[in-house]
Amino acid sequence: GAGSNPDRARALAGVRHVSHAADAAALVEKETGRQPLLLGASAEWRAKAVYTPRAVRCALHERPVLLLFGTAQGLAPEALAECDGILRPLRFLSSYRHLSVRSATAAYVDRILGDD
Repeated sequence: GAGSNPDRARALAGVRHVSHAADAAALVEKETGRQPLLLGASAEWRAKAVYTPRAVRCALHERPVLLLFGTAQGLAPEALAECDGILRPLRFLSSYRHLSVRSATAAYVDRILGDD
């Protein structure tokens, strides 16, 4: 697809495959010199420290932030155990939590980095 869409190839050039969240955190620390705050998105959002998009934006002033998103059934319990906290659900007052991972990721990134 790089020939038909060079922007996609450029966007994916920095992607690295790792087996565990800790491995991704180690890569971020190696590149930035700072240990990242590791946050997961999960329906089990009351189990850990909860971060709003604004809190994540504030945390970015202090250190890198690594966001973990699961698909279908969410993050594995082992991955959640590695997280420092959980992202508050986008519609936290609603019981409906069934956005696709692509939609949820886009919404979180926009709320964290978007202009306001």
